[in-house]
Amino acid sequence: MGGVKMNKLKAKSLFLVMLSFLLVSCKKEKRYSKETWYSMFILNQKVGFVKKYFEMSKNKIKAFDYTYLDVVMGEERKKVSATSIIEADKDGTIEKIYFLMRTPDQKWEVKGKNEEGNLILNFFINGENRGKKIFDIKKQKIYASPLVEFLIILNKLPSKFKLLDLSTLSLEDANFEFLYKDKDTRVYKIKNSTEEKIWVKNGEIVKLSSAGMITLLKQPKSEAIKIPSTPLEILSTYAISPKGDVLKLYNQNKVLLKVSGIDTLRAEIDFATQKLIKRVKDTAYISLSLPQIPFEKEDSPLPDSVLKYLKPTKFMQSDAPEIKKLALKITKNCKNRAEKVEKILTWIKFNIKKKASVSWPSALEVLKSKYGDCNEHAVLFGALARASGVPTKIIVGLFFNGEAYFYHAWNAVYIQDKWVFVDPIFNQFPADLGHLMLKSGGIEKQAQIMSMIGKITIEILK
Repeated sequence: MGGVKMNKLKAKSLFLVMLSFLLVSCKKEKRYSKETWYSMFILNQKVGFVKKYFEMSKNKIKAFDYTYLDVVMGEERKKVSATSIIEADKDGTIEKIYFLMRTPDQKWEVKGKNEEGNLILNFFINGENRGKKIFDIKKQKIYASPLVEFLIILNKLPSKFKLLDLSTLSLEDANFEFLYKDKDTRVYKIKNSTEEKIWVKNGEIVKLSSAGMITLLKQPKSEAIKIPSTPLEILSTYAISPKGDVLKLYNQNKVLLKVSGIDTLRAEIDFATQKLIKRVKDTAYISLSLPQIPFEKEDSPLPDSVLKYLKPTKFMQSDAPEIKKLALKITKNCKNRAEKVEKILTWIKFNIKKKASVSWPSALEVLKSKYGDCNEHAVLFGALARASGVPTKIIVGLFFNGEAYFYHAWNAVYIQDKWVFVDPIFNQFPADLGHLMLKSGGIEKQAQIMSMIGKITIEILK
């Protein structure tokens, strides 16, 4: 009887152990999660809101960001939303990425995942696959917002890393540093081609300030989602009124500008007919001149150094059949590159409508939609010109419209052994003296010059 009783006790003990094991196994994995809402301001005027959500389990990190922007561009109201979702391991190595931007003009998507140490990003415009980019994340630490912000909260963001911009698919070196502590708030800075400051209080980001005079302030959801009935007119907000006689930009063949508040080491201010005369800290003295266009002169052979500006890019698809066919039709019987440029400008003038657009400029998309602003005109002109054998760059900088300087994009073409500015949206060849170059390249270069917004001043000297 004693043996039987002992066996029952053993069985009961075994059952309790098994039950305890099952209860522990069935418990949900402990997670940390936090949702925060922000109002978005440009120059202290509210323009939208942001929701950030962070989640962490034992081995996984998830970062989510939803941004909503409501502004006026020109005479059109533009409502833009962007969603970013990043999944990473406990150390912050990206495993999956999803980005979606919706505007009245375009739907832009990025879908990516880590495949054996390669971050493979496929991008889509209006549902059509437009290619992919691959980044090696075995040899370099690559992060993107909103994962960056979560890693700051977790004290896991290294002092040096590669910052991936999902809206432009560009990768930049970035430095992260602690600035100071104000009572219970710690302030950090991320520096790449632009600069961002982050305020962290009690393990939560309470404020962010970034290029373009954009500020995010933590607020209750009920306050954050309130949108002003009269949206901010964004273009005039960033306008720069020059000092001096503006008529010199129109009645002279040459002009000298004093430009202050620019990063003279990062900016490209000595190119083509724009010459850097002198640099003093953040001030540059720049000479602009109008070139003579040799329409009757025969083309000379192209040097090897400019041949790369004939090649297609992911958004200047000069090798696409529809681009090549149209370019051939437009430039048929042209005697030289200068005449080809003139013919392409004329075609764009009568076939592409000038209209404010929030999109990732793509030549093929512009050819379909038949409208766009300076970015769309520049990318389509670039594709057609390259397809016609004219080396072409996209230029970003400032343009004087008769009242003020505005941020703008145009082109440079290589003809008769020199680069010449050309503006397709205003049908200017050569572009007038109101054009001030700051960078060459696509829309990602415009993002880089955002750090200069609000700082630049211009004086017309002579």
